[in-house]
Amino acid sequence: MKTRIALNSDLEFLNGIMKASKAYWGYDIDFMKKFMENFGLTPDYISRQSTYVASLEENAVGMYSFSRNKDDQLELDNFFMHSDYIGQGIGKIMWEHCVETAKSYKDQFFLLWSDPYAEGFYLKMGCKKIGERKSPMMPNRYPAIFRCNLK
Repeated sequence: MKTRIALNSDLEFLNGIMKASKAYWGYDIDFMKKFMENFGLTPDYISRQSTYVASLEENAVGMYSFSRNKDDQLELDNFFMHSDYIGQGIGKIMWEHCVETAKSYKDQFFLLWSDPYAEGFYLKMGCKKIGERKSPMMPNRYPAIFRCNLK
């Protein structure tokens, strides 16, 4: 698998991956519209945050991005697989690349906020659940916060 920095010319494609990946879990149209309005990538986001495209044999299979939170901690903002590749073991390969990228930032760990359907994946990848956060998308939903140690 190869990764590269995302370009503004990738925005439509990357937003398509995000949308298809999220929709894979059966979210309704209203949820998906709100999700993309709140979390869809923009040119400003791409220019400010470290955003990567992952490809396998010249086919883009996913994307991930990092940012710094208000406490200057590294956070995995996005980790999305193209829906055609979910469940084929490619997510694990992309995760390994994501972790190697995170190590280049010289942090001890990174945090991530997980969709409930992805919690099992992050646990399998060795992340530790450290809490919950109220969802901006649904009133009675509290997605898990995970920590991935890098050392």
